[in-house]
Amino acid sequence: MEWKYVLFAHNASPSDPIGGKTRALAMLRGFHVPVPQWFVLTPQAFWDSLGADEREAFKTLADLKETADLVRLLDALSPSEAVRREIGHALKVLCPKGELVAVRSSAVDEDGREYSYAGQLDTFLCLPPGDVADHVAKVWRSAYNERVLAYRLEKGIRQLPPPPAVLVQQMIFPEASGVAFGADPVSGRRNAVVISSIYGLGTALVSGETDADTFHVDDNGTVYNQVIVHKQRATVYHPENPERLVAAKIKDDIAQKPSLDELQVQQVALMTRQLSDFFGQPQDVEWAFQKGRLFLLQSRPMTAIHHLPDPDGEKLSWDNGELIDSFSGVTTPLSYSFARRFYAGYYRQLARYLSLEGEGAFQHRDDLFQRTIGLIRGRVYGNMTVLAQLSAELPGLRLFERYTRLVADAETPESLPPPLPRRDTLRLKLRLLKAYWRLPKTTWKLQQEIRAVLMNANVAVMPSLKKMRPDQLAHYYRHLEYLLATEWDAPVLTNYVSDIFYGLLLTLCRGWCGDASLCQDLLSGEGEMASVEAAQLMEQMARFVAGHPELMEILCGDDPLAAAGTLQAEPVFATIYRQYMEQFGDRTLEDLKLESDPLYLDPTLLMKNVGMLARKYAGNSPDEEIPEQTGAAGLRMAGEARVNEALAGHPLRRWIFFEVLRRTRRAICERENLRLELTRVVGRIRLIVRELGHRFRASNILADPADVFCLTVDEMLGIVDGTTATVNLRGLVALRKQEFEVWRKAEPPTSRFETQGMVWVGNRFKAQLPEVSLLEDHLKGQGCCPGIARGRARIVVSPQDAVLEQGSVLIAERSDPAWVMLFSGVAGVVFETGSPLCHAAIVAREMGIPAVVSVRGLTRWLKDGDWVEIDGRAGTIRKIKPPAAS
Repeated sequence: MEWKYVLFAHNASPSDPIGGKTRALAMLRGFHVPVPQWFVLTPQAFWDSLGADEREAFKTLADLKETADLVRLLDALSPSEAVRREIGHALKVLCPKGELVAVRSSAVDEDGREYSYAGQLDTFLCLPPGDVADHVAKVWRSAYNERVLAYRLEKGIRQLPPPPAVLVQQMIFPEASGVAFGADPVSGRRNAVVISSIYGLGTALVSGETDADTFHVDDNGTVYNQVIVHKQRATVYHPENPERLVAAKIKDDIAQKPSLDELQVQQVALMTRQLSDFFGQPQDVEWAFQKGRLFLLQSRPMTAIHHLPDPDGEKLSWDNGELIDSFSGVTTPLSYSFARRFYAGYYRQLARYLSLEGEGAFQHRDDLFQRTIGLIRGRVYGNMTVLAQLSAELPGLRLFERYTRLVADAETPESLPPPLPRRDTLRLKLRLLKAYWRLPKTTWKLQQEIRAVLMNANVAVMPSLKKMRPDQLAHYYRHLEYLLATEWDAPVLTNYVSDIFYGLLLTLCRGWCGDASLCQDLLSGEGEMASVEAAQLMEQMARFVAGHPELMEILCGDDPLAAAGTLQAEPVFATIYRQYMEQFGDRTLEDLKLESDPLYLDPTLLMKNVGMLARKYAGNSPDEEIPEQTGAAGLRMAGEARVNEALAGHPLRRWIFFEVLRRTRRAICERENLRLELTRVVGRIRLIVRELGHRFRASNILADPADVFCLTVDEMLGIVDGTTATVNLRGLVALRKQEFEVWRKAEPPTSRFETQGMVWVGNRFKAQLPEVSLLEDHLKGQGCCPGIARGRARIVVSPQDAVLEQGSVLIAERSDPAWVMLFSGVAGVVFETGSPLCHAAIVAREMGIPAVVSVRGLTRWLKDGDWVEIDGRAGTIRKIKPPAAS
């Protein structure tokens, strides 16, 4: 006959409207595991069982809130005569001897990759053919029960579900049945099959009415864990019971035995694994053994497994403590891809210095260099696991790690990596000494190279870029990137050497002088750092502004740039301002982000802080000489005196100590000055990128020049030279904007966390935050500059919006080089992250400002406006009572 509503197993197609459950069975036609014979009633039977008015009424119920009318409409629903006749004919084909059947739902949107309605729609077992039509109506109604509607609302789906298809299967009366999972639903382990098994029908297992035997089977078929429960009852068929099912008592001799033998466990595990391979994702499988033969009842995807990481996958540790200075918050794809290439080149050059086997020894580890940083929810993190792998292979990094861990956590020496063999240590130190001896020449050469490559000392005026063609701009970008990737020897070595010598100095201060905090005194007041010159130029501008009260108030207001034109017309101020911009105009908040506006394009922060600092000097003569930084210099002299006293009877130790001190000071100073050179190179790259954005806009490739930051470096350059994989950059930009806007609004990951398996599957990017009691009166971090400071705490999220009164204490989660503009006039600075060698700590020491870094939980413990006392030597911050009003 011609079937209008019924499809049988042999002619059903996965493209037919037969629902998720039946679609899986149709796809498995020819699968070697037998499936009970079946047919499916399509949703058209539902629609044709409604009258014309009822169909129209059903279609108007568009929202899940309109449930009262829905209930009234469904209560009277019953299959039409045409549907009943076709069901009857189909049952004669399926059950020629009147065999019992099971009637199940097969919702159109059931058992998908994202949603599963398992157990929410009704299933009816052991039905004689004459009862099937009435139970089809019950399945239809169950598709709109309270459980289903609540589940859809929970998933954000407000529309009514479409009517389900109805699956009719021959009944199986098993000795044992159950479910199997293609992955461990508890731990998330992907290479395991978990089997739950009971005697009899599996209804009691699915409903949770009884405990089940559980078997964990690995990829090799080994049962690595099993739990056998005492099984008291089994659900079996009973023809005289109205429900046709009863809970029969299990015989004592098998109650505590496994419900499956070893061979059956292997059969179920193999079938589950094959089904998972067939469908391309772990499956939730219902199965049954009847007369020793395994039957597949249904298979659907495990949706919840996507929210679990794979515990067998690679474990990675992530940390943004060293990166947050330059890449705080959400970072654009262009900046991230630039940073990834930069750090790959950085560690590749470092490997050249630290390899004892020669320069070519680590070519095979280029994959590690490429993975030193990652982008997690739009934020840049260091891959500490990869760095640990490099440390294991590079002897010099092991030496470096020993000292950097001493600096970060002097209380846990047992966590340090094992020392190098003496022969390797000697070879490495000789190698480093040779490189260090050549460092001044290397630094000078690099600085000359940078000046030659940048072509124009004044970055605010760039007519040369405007004249370049896009291909010339791309070539210029690659030239600068090559400079960073292959010629950045001096900064790479200086960063490494400064950390090594700082660790050595800290060790000597602790071991020979009995006071590790003495290290901070000795490193104060160096005076040759470019960043200190920036602070001095700010003071000169502020002293000039202090003599012009009306301009000072404008600078301290909401629109500090309103006074910029007047000030630029003043020759004295203009000269100092031009000198500042020529040397530090490329400095910006988050200075390695290409999307950040450099200072010369947006001097708002500089102008505002010049105004705030001018209030300090108000009333003084503009020509008054700037006082010396006697605080930092005094600490330095006092520290040296203490060393001389402690080592008075040990001339050799004294010579070694001061030689290490001299080299530490020199390395830290060069490190800071070369960081400024990096800022200048990145500033030029920033200009090239912006110019390419304007060219792309002019060529109608992008809608807005700023959209270039939504591309990666390869995509930006590839559109010029024909190597990009897509030319639809507008569509790509729209997709990236949508994704990154989600990251901006979402809660950011914690500073440190671990992932397992695929990073973006199931990992939450959260770590257990340190317990910080709001009742504690003090917290401990690392002291960076000795001194006691008291004042009102000002928590700064962005220095762009910061208003700091004279004598306040700057409190922030992190800092970057541009924050130094806030330092003038503050009593002290405290950061939640950072190290004693971060830029902010170094500049604070040079300016003699008490400073503390790495205070975990700081911004959760402290409120803006609290009065605090910080001890830059001990590394403590304490809440205090406000001073009495005078």
